[in-house]
Amino acid sequence: MDRTVRLNGIFNSRVALILILVLAAILRLYNLDFQSPWLDEIHTLNESNPNHSISELYAHITRAEQLPPLYFYVLYFIFKVFGYSIVVARAVSALLGIVSVYAFYLLVKELIGKKTALIAALLIALNYYMIFYSQEARPYTLFVLFTILSYYKMAVFIKNHSVKNAVWFGVFTCLMLHSHVVGFFVLFAQVITLLIYFLLKEGVDRKLLFRRGILAAGVLLVLYLPALDSFLNLFQIKSFWIKPPTADALALIYNDFFGKSEIILFFNLVFFLGFMYWLTKSKQDQKTEKLSSQWISILIILWISLSILIPIIRTYVSVPMILGRYFIAVLPAILILLAIGVSKLKSKLITFTLVSLYTIYSLVHLVLIKDYYSTVTKAQFRELTTYIMERNADNDDVVTSLPQYIPYFFQKENKEYTIIGSSLDEFVNKQIQDKLPKQSFWYFDAHGREFTASTETLNFLSKNYIITDSYSGFQAWTRHYVIKDETNMKFEFSPEDFKRLTATNKIKTSIEKFIVDQNRLNASGWAMLENVDSKNTKLTVMLLNEQTGYVIESINKKRPDVTNFFKLDYNADHSGFEINTSLDQLPKGKYKLIFWLKNETENKESLVITNKEISLQ
Repeated sequence: MDRTVRLNGIFNSRVALILILVLAAILRLYNLDFQSPWLDEIHTLNESNPNHSISELYAHITRAEQLPPLYFYVLYFIFKVFGYSIVVARAVSALLGIVSVYAFYLLVKELIGKKTALIAALLIALNYYMIFYSQEARPYTLFVLFTILSYYKMAVFIKNHSVKNAVWFGVFTCLMLHSHVVGFFVLFAQVITLLIYFLLKEGVDRKLLFRRGILAAGVLLVLYLPALDSFLNLFQIKSFWIKPPTADALALIYNDFFGKSEIILFFNLVFFLGFMYWLTKSKQDQKTEKLSSQWISILIILWISLSILIPIIRTYVSVPMILGRYFIAVLPAILILLAIGVSKLKSKLITFTLVSLYTIYSLVHLVLIKDYYSTVTKAQFRELTTYIMERNADNDDVVTSLPQYIPYFFQKENKEYTIIGSSLDEFVNKQIQDKLPKQSFWYFDAHGREFTASTETLNFLSKNYIITDSYSGFQAWTRHYVIKDETNMKFEFSPEDFKRLTATNKIKTSIEKFIVDQNRLNASGWAMLENVDSKNTKLTVMLLNEQTGYVIESINKKRPDVTNFFKLDYNADHSGFEINTSLDQLPKGKYKLIFWLKNETENKESLVITNKEISLQ
């Protein structure tokens, strides 16, 4: 009878673990390619390019990264086998994230027991931060995995100081250091934990523990030697892009760990109180624990506090290092604490209820409240470069302040464009000084860089160029500057043209701002073809004088509010426009504002004459 109950328990725990792993896989693999690769991920793609030789690979990593090369070597060979794409790179991170859930189960099971381990595995499977970085082509899930495995083997080594356990502890700790440089802070926490255990634990064979500890350290050192140069180079860094932290930086990072959800943070507080209760009441139950509550709490507290303390000290003494993802290795320790707190409640019903509510709300928060799988959160390099490729029939040059970040996208489509690395001011200034001929070009910028230009640049562009196309995405934008001439600045409409263009395909439009001051037009609003996706619709704004239409510059703006407000079943997110242009070059006379919309994909176009009038004297 006892054996049957035990087998049923094992079977139930395995089923539960499998279900948790399936959930983790779904949450990490779903819509893996939805977001565009952003700046850091493009770094990964550039550094791990399978077309590099091994020596070129190493040179690119050491020149462009402040990270150990292991992750990039792994991706390099995976790209050679499975293809060179962001999907493959993110799939590696997702797989590492799924394996991390299982490794976390093993760690907590070794420290405490199956029940707490299952809850811990569920918490890390649901965790917003872990899901996010499991869909990011960067080494953070690799770092988390080896951090967990390092602590797992440390726990095994503490209980049994065998040669085998010492070697494996050294191996996984070294892999942790090869994954990310902040692994040294975690290593410091481990060393202090082992030192306290060595000095204060009663009944421990100190000589054996010392010898095997030296063995583990020796294994770590030997295996780390290939990366020693990259580690020493870190001490040469005197400045960094990370800004000095604010007083609430750590609190903000903690909120980010849990998706900034106040309800999840409330559950965390309840679980933490459960942990404190367990800590004070568990002395009588220590014989049933894998390790005593005292040593478990010491391990967790040192893991969290020392992994944070060293970066804080270095931040204020040398170089800022307070960045959320640099503390991702602390997150498993926090989750262990929370799992203990809820799993050790005396009432199984309360534990089940709390865990169920936590699970349900985590999923609701992720899928519905944050709308994680359909909300754009990364700079749209891919969408903007695709937009340029689809509309660059004349192969005009692409000018950008980020020249190293866009060749990947053009190369994937076998497009050969000249990419000029320059700010808009610098590029135009060379034309002003006759160092470059006037030529049509696309200007592209991203990563949150807004459009900025000097007055001299704006005047030169206004005099010599017309923006014939533009696109604004999330933290990315592009404009097509074409040299002005009669063919792109002026259109003669016949009565038949007006009849044809106004008779079909109704236009919806709203002019929300319209100001004319000192021959300068400042206007904004939206315009779209009814029942036609606005993404591939080109808007040409004109001022109409009798039968002649004069093109004026307009910039495309994202307007998702239009789609949402009218509850449209087609996409009007790209229907926005903004006008801020001089009218000095237009002939004197009376004009009406008109919108000409054309969608070549749907083979539809239409024109609307608005009630907005301008008189130029």
